[in-house]
Amino acid sequence: MAIPALAKDFKEFLKSLNSNEPAIRRRFMKNQSLDDNDMPAEIDFSKGVRGLHHIPPGAKVLMPVSIERSVWEYLSGKAEQRGVDLSELVTEVLKRDIEINEALK
Repeated sequence: MAIPALAKDFKEFLKSLNSNEPAIRRRFMKNQSLDDNDMPAEIDFSKGVRGLHHIPPGAKVLMPVSIERSVWEYLSGKAEQRGVDLSELVTEVLKRDIEINEALK
């Protein structure tokens, strides 16, 4: 499916969320009442694992952040000079900042 078609379908979907027009709502939503519930009366968590989605110490966490362009340009230049990845340099800078803050407490 082409991108314009996807965009058109998405726009129609968003329109359907606020529409009372049955033809539009039928295209995107099931025609069932909210009382129809497929959830079981009880859920067995006896085989659940505590901390299954826990991020272990030392694991890399990918987290998008927004920084000012001048800061990005400076750090990118420093990372290139050192021959390291930008993420590695930013992590190092933040760790040093944390050490300084902890020492000043």
